[in-house]
Amino acid sequence: MHTYVLPSDQSKYCLGLYHFDMGFNAYYHGGWWGTDVIYSPESNATITVFTLQKDFQHIINPFIGKEFQKLLIKK
Repeated sequence: MHTYVLPSDQSKYCLGLYHFDMGFNAYYHGGWWGTDVIYSPESNATITVFTLQKDFQHIINPFIGKEFQKLLIKK
């Protein structure tokens, strides 16, 4: 699932996940119905957010990335 579909300099999309280098490796998947997950294997940390209103997903996406960075900085 973490194999790039295109070369990594062209796209961060892998087979079902997005790979982000945020100073650490992180993998992200956003579900259609408002479920978002971000995971870092280096720190063994995961954050999952769920909303019952898909129209608010655009608010959640940046939030979980920022909160995830705070979590890992504290470690």
